[in-house]
Amino acid sequence: MLVNPQRRKPARTGSNVILEKACVAIGPDAANPAVLTLFERIIARQIPAKILFEDEHVLAFHDIQPQAPVHVLVIPKKPIPRIGEAAAEDQTLLGHLLLKAADVARTLGLDASGYRLVINHGRDGGESVPHLHCHLLGRRPMSWPPG
Repeated sequence: MLVNPQRRKPARTGSNVILEKACVAIGPDAANPAVLTLFERIIARQIPAKILFEDEHVLAFHDIQPQAPVHVLVIPKKPIPRIGEAAAEDQTLLGHLLLKAADVARTLGLDASGYRLVINHGRDGGESVPHLHCHLLGRRPMSWPPG
């Protein structure tokens, strides 16, 4: 189901700096597994986000630091730190994640001109939040190779 962005008005935080600091401060802590990642806090509605899509398995919302005119993050609700830590039992969820990313792209009108899906893994891969997520980027030409 698509979420009507007019129904959900996130509270103003003043700037993206608050969420950036939260991202750094909230990472997983092996000594304290109760510490939530930034994305788990968004799923729990502890941090506001401009949500575009949600079902029982995934959540899609606008990135707070867009790298393209359209930059959406599609995340599984199950906390998987990164793609390399997904298990065989996550196969259906991973397929669902990609299919929903394509659905969101279609909803945003990106299917005609094209878009890019990106999954980062680890520090060298550009991972900034230790929760698997797919970047949906569009409405600008993308160069190759990336990075």
